[in-house]
Amino acid sequence: MALKWVLERGEADVQRAFSLLEAYSRQECVLTAPDLLLVEFANVLIAAHRQEPARAREALDLLSDTGIRILAFRRSALNRAVDLAATLRATVYDCYFLAAAIESDAVLVTADEAFLRRVRPHPNTLALRDLGLATSHDD
Repeated sequence: MALKWVLERGEADVQRAFSLLEAYSRQECVLTAPDLLLVEFANVLIAAHRQEPARAREALDLLSDTGIRILAFRRSALNRAVDLAATLRATVYDCYFLAAAIESDAVLVTADEAFLRRVRPHPNTLALRDLGLATSHDD
């Protein structure tokens, strides 16, 4: 979802993603993410979107500038992610985000529809499209 803040073109739910960021800047919610977000964010920019390294570093700086609280790696979250991945038949990478949310008593907001289909209904997941935030205009 954080990618939508830097890769608006061709992305769905961009306005919803920005609405969440705006709610965070107004201190209406708290945004946290495991440090794995930074690696995944950079990887998608380079591998999937073929961004130049300088552009990827700039996007990482923008992400850092949002002030999102980054959670340090936790072995307990990894252990939980392994269990979730085996049960849900999903990747450990994706399940680590869910495990971190569970351990933080938080909700994972994601635009990854394939992952959502695997984990639904899980009390710690919410689709970005279902997030009840007002958007300034249609996506």
